[in-house]
Amino acid sequence: MRSDTRTASEGAHITTAPRALQALYAELAERDREVARLRAQVNGLRSFASGVDPAAEGSRQTFELLAAVESAMWSTQRELAGIIVCQRMQPLQVFGSMPAIAQVLCHLFINAAAAMHGTGRPGVLHIDAVRVGARAQLRVSDNGRGIAPDAMQRIFEPFFSTGGSGLGLGLGLTVSRAIVRSHGGTMACSNRTPHGARFTFDLPAPAAPKVATRFEGEAP
Repeated sequence: MRSDTRTASEGAHITTAPRALQALYAELAERDREVARLRAQVNGLRSFASGVDPAAEGSRQTFELLAAVESAMWSTQRELAGIIVCQRMQPLQVFGSMPAIAQVLCHLFINAAAAMHGTGRPGVLHIDAVRVGARAQLRVSDNGRGIAPDAMQRIFEPFFSTGGSGLGLGLGLTVSRAIVRSHGGTMACSNRTPHGARFTFDLPAPAAPKVATRFEGEAP
């Protein structure tokens, strides 16, 4: 008969090893998100400094808007931790640069999370998307502190930040609006009642394919 000679400490090691691997994977995933955020900031700074279109024509194609939202949410998991996210999105295909639009959403999510921090109430982020004519309109709303009237006039200025020192370069919204404009769209912001702010922008949305109402060759 074979005897099991493993000690109690060896058994504990075997039990905790998968936990250690899970912690390592979680740490590596967080590092990946930090690298993605840093890359987006560096690309934004380069675009601003050089005047290069951050959403060049060669990188544009039709994509699902939800894919950009999910990509941005993955990149901002740390900032959105503990925040209730409510999505109300129509299935929409848009034309443009998916990485660039995800970058826009990252900036908006991070700003919203910062605005909701320390308010003493649960943070709620709303993401809404609807078709308006030939455009897709997307709104990102929060229940944070809102934007002061004097800051509202300068919110898209380069290097202007409402977050205080140490919280970004103040280029996030400047680059975001430049990306949206390069898609032929506009970006606007407003305050919500009773709390929070809302950013709205639009993108070109190709017409949905027509659904056949009868088989080919069938008499009307």
